[in-house]
Amino acid sequence: LLTQRSWDKAEPVMRALLADGQPLEVSSAALALLKRFPADRTAPLLYELLPKLGPAQRAEVVKMLTGNSKTVKDFFERIDRGEVPKAFVDAETRWRYLRPSNPLYALAEKIFGKPSTDRAAVITTYADAVKMKGDSRKGHQIFSTVCM
Repeated sequence: LLTQRSWDKAEPVMRALLADGQPLEVSSAALALLKRFPADRTAPLLYELLPKLGPAQRAEVVKMLTGNSKTVKDFFERIDRGEVPKAFVDAETRWRYLRPSNPLYALAEKIFGKPSTDRAAVITTYADAVKMKGDSRKGHQIFSTVCM
């Protein structure tokens, strides 16, 4: 029924369904409903939700924001300004926008860097990491940002 209403009328109900404390099943179902509304209208709510979501739900929100030509530029600009961690963007999405034929290529390259075409050099660059001692505090921080 919610998807038959305009976003203006559905938004308060969606906010309640996606509020902290809702069971995962309810919030997941509500998140799936968000896909049926225009991403440019739901974007403010998506940005509010993004830092609070788990990895699977966060990936869905990133897909919504990057899969829409009206929201992807703003999303990348927020990453560029440091408002959204670039780690939220999966490798497939990065690859899609790091193609020279993509209109947002320059911005994507600025944010994510140019991928190396020399795979052997990449492996050599990271080879010393195998010998390094880990830092559990830094690992916890990365896990909290990317995985939780």
